[in-house]
Amino acid sequence: MMLSKFNQYLIRFTLLIILGLTSLAVHSETIIKVGGYEFPPFVNTKNMQGNHGATIDMIDSLNQIQSDYLFEYYPTSSKRRTWIFPRGVMTS
Repeated sequence: MMLSKFNQYLIRFTLLIILGLTSLAVHSETIIKVGGYEFPPFVNTKNMQGNHGATIDMIDSLNQIQSDYLFEYYPTSSKRRTWIFPRGVMTS
C-alpha cells in the first residue's frame, strides 16, 4: 500500500515532534532547593573551604546517583527556615 506524499510528510513530522518532546523530557530536571544554616556537623560555613558537612555531602551524592532532580544548597538562617518551610517559599 502506497502512502500519499502528504501522509508520508505527516508521519515524518509526527515522528520528529515525538522525538523532540522525548529528548526535552530526558534532559529536564526538577530543581530542589535544600535550605541550610550553620549547624555542624550538618552544615559548616565558617572556614575558607566554603560550605561543607553532612548535608552538603548528601546533596552531592544525590546529584551523582540520579538525574531526575537537581538538589541545590540554599543558605538561610534558622529563623528564616522556620518561616519558609510551612509556606513552601524559596527565593533565588
